[in-house]
Amino acid sequence: MSDLILFLLVFNRASGELVSIKQYDNQDLATSELSLEERKNAENENIEVVLIGSDSIATLKRTHGHYFSGRETNPDYNKLLNA
Repeated sequence: MSDLILFLLVFNRASGELVSIKQYDNQDLATSELSLEERKNAENENIEVVLIGSDSIATLKRTHGHYFSGRETNPDYNKLLNA
């Protein structure tokens, strides 16, 4: 688990833009920063704050590409489940 990098992403759902991304090696610091960002953005329903562990930014972009697409992506989960 020492190769795990934590990425704190702040994503604007309305604009589909990644507002910020920060990288952490220290889990305590990362979760503390996550809490701060969540409180800071608590009143804005368009802002999504997530902490994701990955081995690299390249992998993160592959596994969570919607945060990096530059546009909002809202898949219709009901349609996908009923396919």
